[in-house]
Amino acid sequence: MARRPKAAHHWLRASGNAPIVWVAPAVGLAALLLRGTAILPAVALGAFVCALLEGDGPLFGVVSAAVIAGQIALSGWLLVRVFAFDSALERVRDVLALILIGATVSPLCNAVWSLAVDEWRGTMPMPERLLRVQVTSLGEAVGILLLVPVVLTVIAGTASALRRARQGEAFALHATNALVSVVVFGGLLAPSMNAQSLPYALFPITFWAAFRLGVRDTAIALLVAGGTAIVCHSLGLGPFVMPGETEASAFAHFASLYLFLVVLTITSLLAAAAQREGERAQAEVRDSEQRYRMLIERMNEGVNITDADARMTFVSDRFCEMVGYSREELLGRTGEMITLPEFHAEWRESHRRRRAGESDTHPLTLRRKDGELRHVWISPRPQFDGAGRFTGSLNVVLDVTERRRAEDRAREHLEALAHVSRVSAMGEMASAIAHEINQPLTAIANYASASLRLMKAGRLPEAEALDTLGRLAAEAERAGEIVRKMRGFVRGEEGHPAAVAVDELVADVLRLTGPEARQHDVELVVGTTAGLPPVRADAIQIQQVLINLVRNAIEAMSAARAPLRRIELSAQPGPPGTVELRVRDTGPGLPEGELEQVFAPFFTTKPDGIGIGLALSRSIVDAHGGRLWASAAGPGASFHLTLPIDEESHAHA
Repeated sequence: MARRPKAAHHWLRASGNAPIVWVAPAVGLAALLLRGTAILPAVALGAFVCALLEGDGPLFGVVSAAVIAGQIALSGWLLVRVFAFDSALERVRDVLALILIGATVSPLCNAVWSLAVDEWRGTMPMPERLLRVQVTSLGEAVGILLLVPVVLTVIAGTASALRRARQGEAFALHATNALVSVVVFGGLLAPSMNAQSLPYALFPITFWAAFRLGVRDTAIALLVAGGTAIVCHSLGLGPFVMPGETEASAFAHFASLYLFLVVLTITSLLAAAAQREGERAQAEVRDSEQRYRMLIERMNEGVNITDADARMTFVSDRFCEMVGYSREELLGRTGEMITLPEFHAEWRESHRRRRAGESDTHPLTLRRKDGELRHVWISPRPQFDGAGRFTGSLNVVLDVTERRRAEDRAREHLEALAHVSRVSAMGEMASAIAHEINQPLTAIANYASASLRLMKAGRLPEAEALDTLGRLAAEAERAGEIVRKMRGFVRGEEGHPAAVAVDELVADVLRLTGPEARQHDVELVVGTTAGLPPVRADAIQIQQVLINLVRNAIEAMSAARAPLRRIELSAQPGPPGTVELRVRDTGPGLPEGELEQVFAPFFTTKPDGIGIGLALSRSIVDAHGGRLWASAAGPGASFHLTLPIDEESHAHA
């Protein structure tokens, strides 16, 4: 038989040698988790004192203290270093670590140590020894599961604080738990009720604490219920005590109590941790949604989210402000309600592309609730579920109305400046054009005077009269064509981009610049590739660009007194989808460093120039979707411009 317990541990056992629960490992492990390895000497000292109080010698006390401190250190190291244990116990993994490591390693080590000591002392038969070790190991595990969570969450204050709104609920729970524990384990209802089913009355209470109040209150409720059960059982009360039991059956009944407490503790702590994890996950989702909403609401762009049927399920405040409708008026409706009727087909096509997974940005014109039109760019992001089904789209809507208005104003200013530039250029070319017009007018006057004299003398045959009249008509048409081109070039009304034949464009430029070229003894040469497709352009504006380039070449060669004065105006296929026009002269050319600088506003190489001609020309070409640049032609300079091909005319060619 085992030795009778000493006074130091008498309160830990029932009558005889029936164990209650050993709390020393629980205290040591909790202290280690709170204070770290610095507490191990104190744990070893406590174990040594306990060994001495048990009647063991100093040498055995030292060995026992070292073993106990070692097993506690091993448990702590595995929890902290290997499993990254968090003493708040608000994660399921931390509760599992406490169960699988904290409540397992130390009891197993202690069981091995106890068996070794009993074998060395030889004071108890093997069957009874094994039974006692099993029960004491369970008791140690129960002590850890009941005491460590309370120490960590209440004494150390690592658990989340209880909200004030639930303090009354916590008081009611703990009062109910204490009452039910006393009633169940004190045997007050045993005569009238099935004693074996009474302990299950604690599960609703501990689960109430787990789901409503958190890990801390769950740990407290478990300690109160477990402590009440152990104390009552040690006094021979409760559903786990059977009348007339022997010492062996007392061990077995303690084992049943411990198993019940282990199941109650594990399930309740896991439920509390799982509930806390769920609450934390929900809080993170709410915080994420809040940050997401704040981010969206602070965007300059409007945002709406649509479902698979294009109905809006979310709209930001900026989007509501953009279209003038309230959130309630937009939710559940499609974007078709705020789209201009002429854009309905385009809107439906956009929705079809989103269902197909395409996310191309596209323009759209919306009508606000007050009737005002808003020009927007929509950037959709289609959404699909795990099965690849289209679930909706997140759409970022950028309001470009003010930008469009600014572009329109800039275009109007550009057109006004271009008109002034054309009038100025025509004024500078006036003398040459006047001389050009004077030639057909002089010819008309001479033909008319000669015909009149011959008619008066009666010597004008009919055939000669008809030939003279034909010459008069041709010269008049020649003068009229020059006047028409001048009027078209300087008129204030701007045309619109349309299909323009390249050869006609070049011919008109030659007609307007030819007089000035002849006046300065400059040869104009045309070199266009046959069969070029039409370009999409505003003919007047492109004429202005080409005329400006030709006149610059004429002035450069005249100022430099170039011996060879020749300008080649050519057209040929450019990069894919474009036609390239080139103006090349035999003048002094441009330095390498000025090839790009000449297009800067107010940069000029002329003594009396203001430097806006080439800058304006580049703006015009850019507005057409083309490109204008210069290159060194040696001798002379070469200016190139590309214009997009008119796809519609080219497709029908």
